[in-house]
Amino acid sequence: MPERSARSSDRARRTSSRYTTSSGRARSEEYFETGSRSRSRRDMGSIGADGRARRSRGTTQLSDQRLRGQESYGRSSRSGSRGRANSRRLDVTQQGGYPLRNRPINFTKSRSNHDTTFMVVVGIIIALLVILVITLISCAASCGQGTNDPTANISPTLEGDLRTQVEQMVTSDFQSTFVAEHADEYPVELIQLMVNEPASTSFVYNYPTAAHGASAYDESVSRGTAPLLYTWDPRWGYVDYAGGLLAVTGSGPTALAMARMGLLGQTDQTPATLASAITQMGGATGEAFMDPNVIAGSSSGGTDTQHTDADGDGYDDETGEFIEQGDTTQATQGSLATTLGLNATMITAEPGYSVTDTMNGEITKGANILIQTSGGAFGATPHWVVVVAANSDGSLAVYDPTSTSNSLHAWDPSTVVNDASTLISLTAPGGTDGTDGSGTTQEHVDEDGDGYDDQTGEYLG
Repeated sequence: MPERSARSSDRARRTSSRYTTSSGRARSEEYFETGSRSRSRRDMGSIGADGRARRSRGTTQLSDQRLRGQESYGRSSRSGSRGRANSRRLDVTQQGGYPLRNRPINFTKSRSNHDTTFMVVVGIIIALLVILVITLISCAASCGQGTNDPTANISPTLEGDLRTQVEQMVTSDFQSTFVAEHADEYPVELIQLMVNEPASTSFVYNYPTAAHGASAYDESVSRGTAPLLYTWDPRWGYVDYAGGLLAVTGSGPTALAMARMGLLGQTDQTPATLASAITQMGGATGEAFMDPNVIAGSSSGGTDTQHTDADGDGYDDETGEFIEQGDTTQATQGSLATTLGLNATMITAEPGYSVTDTMNGEITKGANILIQTSGGAFGATPHWVVVVAANSDGSLAVYDPTSTSNSLHAWDPSTVVNDASTLISLTAPGGTDGTDGSGTTQEHVDEDGDGYDDQTGEYLG
C-alpha cells in the first residue's frame, strides 16, 4: 500500500510539472508574439507617415517596375535599418517622370508650359511698344506746337480781316502755322498771298532764308504752246519789282513772259528779266504795276515838239536830246513787244464788230491776248492775265499768273471781255504757223547764222 501511494504521488508531481512546463511555454510563446508585435509597431513608427501611406496603398505599378507595400515592409523590418533605408528608395521611371503620391510629373510638358508663358509675355511687351510708338507719332503730329489749338500762337502783329483769314487757313499744316506764328518776319503782302493762294505757302514759308535773286527758266517750251507760270515761282518771285516782291506785283511781266515763250518758243526772257526791262522803261506803274503803253507803244500829246526814243535809252533817237521825265513834252517810245520780237496791237471795238468778236478774230490768227483785269471775274485786285488759246467748244484758256483756280478754268469770251480794262494782241512776226498771220509765208534773213531773223530778231527754230 505504501508503495502504490508513492507511485501515485510521483505521477501527480510529473503531471503538475508538465502542466507547469506547458503553461510556461505558452506564456513564453505569448510573450514572444507580444514582443514581436511591439517591435513591429516601433519599426513602423520609425518609417514615418509617408512609408505607412505607401504600405497602405499596396502595390503601385510604374512602367516595368513595382513598388512593394506590405511585403517590402516585412523584409525591411527583419533586415533592420538597412531594410528601412532600402524601403525608402523609389525606383525612378524611364519615361520622363517620377511618382509623387502616385502622380507622375512630366518634365517635357513643364518645359512646354514655360515656353508658352514666355511667348505670351514677349507678345505683351511688343504690343505695348507698338502702342507707345503710335502715341509718340500722334503727339508729334498733333501736339508738336504745344497746343491743341493751332491758332492760339498766331503772332499778335496780324490783325483784322487778315488775322481772321489766317485763322481759317491754319489747321495742321506746319508751314502755314509757322508763318502765322512768326508773322513779324514776313511782309504782310506775302501773308495775304498765302491766304489767297494756298499753293504759294511753301514759297512764303521759305522767304526768310531763300536767296532773293533770279535764275533761268530751264524747262523746254514748244512754239505755239505757252507754259503756265506763276508769280510765286522761286526762280523769280523773290525779285524786287514795282516797290514790292515780284510774287505780289509781277503779274504783268509774268503774263508777258508766258505769251513770248509760247509765241516764239524761246525761254531767254523770264518774268525777272522782263520786270527789269519794264522798270528801265518807266513802265512799272499803275494799278496792275505795268503800263500797257510800254508794251504796245503809244504817243500822247504835249507840245509841238515830239521825241522818238525807240531804243528806250531816254534820249531822242534823231537829236540825241535827253528827254526829261518832267518835261511837258512826251516821248514816243518804241514798244517793249517790238524789242522782244513780237507784234503788239491794242484791241478796240471796230465799227460793226464787238470787242469780243475782234478778240476772237485775233486768237484765230494765232495771237495771245494780254489782258489787264478791272477787278471783277478774275478777282478783286486788278492784274494781268493772258489768253493763250481757244477751246473746241468756243471757251477760252486763260492763264492767270496769280491764281491756280483761274488758270484751270475754261472762260466764256464775253466774261473775259467784261472784266478787261485793256486788251493787247501779241503775235509772232511770222505767225505761229510760219506765216505773217494772213497765210502768206514770210521770208527770213539770217546772214550771221545766229538762229534769229536779222530784221525782227525772231527765233527761227
